Amino acid sequence: MGTKAAEHFDDPRLVRLQNRIADLEKQIAAIPFAEGRRVTVDVATTPTRVEHGLGRVLNGMIVLGTSPDASVGFTVGQEIDKQGCYLEASAAATFTIWFW
Repeated sequence: MGTKAAEHFDDPRLVRLQNRIADLEKQIAAIPFAEGRRVTVDVATTPTRVEHGLGRVLNGMIVLGTSPDASVGFTVGQEIDKQGCYLEASAAATFTIWFW
């Protein structure tokens, strides 16, 4: 078994495959979306401070779910900082949001 395993590690096809996988891992790690955080938060119809916990200014958000149905967006004119942002909803609701 030891000889056969050593032969596999010397196989140029396997080395190319490993190199491609390593390149893909680097590309995925460089995507800001991948370095996100899921947060469930209650948002009102007035500016609501939401702590995203990223430790950096966020790049964006995706709403994963809401209860009851409502829409949510960034509050115009409010600062987005390393700790959080302000959101407003069309109706008071609980949102599950992916911040990245």
